[in-house]
Amino acid sequence: MKVKIGQVLTLKEDVETTSFLTDKKTVYKAGTEILITARGFAVYPDGIIQKLDRTYDVAGYDIEAISSRISSRLRWQFDLADSLGDEELDEFKSEIAAILEEVLD
Repeated sequence: MKVKIGQVLTLKEDVETTSFLTDKKTVYKAGTEILITARGFAVYPDGIIQKLDRTYDVAGYDIEAISSRISSRLRWQFDLADSLGDEELDEFKSEIAAILEEVLD
């Protein structure tokens, strides 16, 4: 399966992971979103990281997902939601996407 760096995937079925360090098992329910990293890892919402198996081919960037993640983080970090309207926040996200395209292409 081809996936892109920064892509967010939604689990189609429950997945059980086992921690390499502690042997603790965690079950993630279908519908859980995971983030794909540049090094071929899946990052779960609670911060658990799992190496993707060989069926995943990580190539390219998901500019929209990355810009959305950056814009959400900046809105939260700098409390921009109170000072910018919805339209301005959309423009903010679009500008981040444009910058990423310039840098990553």
